[in-house]
Amino acid sequence: FQREMWGIQWCFCHNGEVPKYTGPHDDFPLLGRTRREEMTYHPVGDTDSEAVFCALLNALRAEFETLPTLPVLYETIQRFCCEIVSGDEDSTIFNFLLGCGQYTLFAYSWPGSRPGSTVWNGLYYTVRRPPFSTASLADIDYAVNFADVTSPSDRVAVIATKPLTVDEKWTEFRRGQLLMFDGGHPYSELYDCDEVERRGRGLVSKVLPKAKCVPCGEGGGGGKNGAGPSSSLPYNTPALLPSLVDGIVAESGGLYKTDDERV
Repeated sequence: FQREMWGIQWCFCHNGEVPKYTGPHDDFPLLGRTRREEMTYHPVGDTDSEAVFCALLNALRAEFETLPTLPVLYETIQRFCCEIVSGDEDSTIFNFLLGCGQYTLFAYSWPGSRPGSTVWNGLYYTVRRPPFSTASLADIDYAVNFADVTSPSDRVAVIATKPLTVDEKWTEFRRGQLLMFDGGHPYSELYDCDEVERRGRGLVSKVLPKAKCVPCGEGGGGGKNGAGPSSSLPYNTPALLPSLVDGIVAESGGLYKTDDERV
């Protein structure tokens, strides 16, 4: 799915099932500061994927009046993901890719299996970098020499619901993990997102002013006021997010690695 917001193209791919966003559109929960009468984005079809995408965009639009920096955008998306899975941890499967603009891709995983199915729905990623080599595909007897289709300056991150090759290192997303990808690099720490922002790789818009880049840990005006978390929120967002995710994971029984194993 694709929508324009802040003069930026946002693209969304979803694997899974989100019970909160199935059924009549009027019953969908609102995220963050969203007010129903001010909603801009509405699903055209009937899928939960499009509905949750619209909910995320509406929540981001309600949260910011200036273009957020990458660390603030990261923590805000993470907070909305916690809202989406909270209360429906066992029945929600929420794996998505969210592309925003020229450089940035967010990927989030809340994995699981549908009732009666042994298929595990999660996310995995691998990073291909020089020197590129040959990799054998997992589902057919075929090998690809990536040196033939890349240049020495390329660095590529590949994200999939299961490993696509048998001789590359694939890393499974942790449950509730959000990663930001830029230039083939995965990032999960706010200070890393801040460094990417300072390299000029943040969001770019011709219609919305850019928020001031505030070093991580200094706070700052947020929500409708600027770059950092909202000063009206009764908690410190960066400090709270890990505990929110850990709490949801603990309530659901742990990190699922296979259908019958928990760690």
